[in-house]
Amino acid sequence: EDAQRRRKQRTERLALALGKPSPEIRPASDEQWHEAIRTGKGDPDEGRRVFFSAAANCATCHIAEGRGVKVGPDLSTIARSSDRAKLVDSILQPSREIGPLYVMKTATLKDGRTVSGVQSDKETGGRVDLIQPGGKVEQISHSQVAKLDIAPVSLMPEAIEMQLTVQEFRDLIAYME
Repeated sequence: EDAQRRRKQRTERLALALGKPSPEIRPASDEQWHEAIRTGKGDPDEGRRVFFSAAANCATCHIAEGRGVKVGPDLSTIARSSDRAKLVDSILQPSREIGPLYVMKTATLKDGRTVSGVQSDKETGGRVDLIQPGGKVEQISHSQVAKLDIAPVSLMPEAIEMQLTVQEFRDLIAYME
């Protein structure tokens, strides 16, 4: 059974990599993704692999089990405050609900450049620190900032689920649960 599952996952992953996933294995709407999660079983151990993989890139902005980068919320205990539907929605529509500490800000500099990220909650004295995916911190002097705006979207990218097979998505949710 495990060998068959691994073979199916390899086939799905190859089809996804080639940009030719078959319609029967790719949900086309949020409702279909929810149904795919409800009707299939996820493996938390495989979900851990997905979380830290380059396909999902979760660990470039989130910590789980002490690993990763803190740009967004620590997801080690996310299941305590979120049910399965909310976990799925937070991936499918990351801009729907953004916690106040993780609002993306865009600094327009006096020279015309823009820098975006999550503003550090640390006192920085005379500068704005914007944390970007991967944890890089852009330190900008207040004197360089022409305008600081709150972005209407999450720093978390849209369509992460499109980088994953349906089973990988199930596994990721099982891991977060």
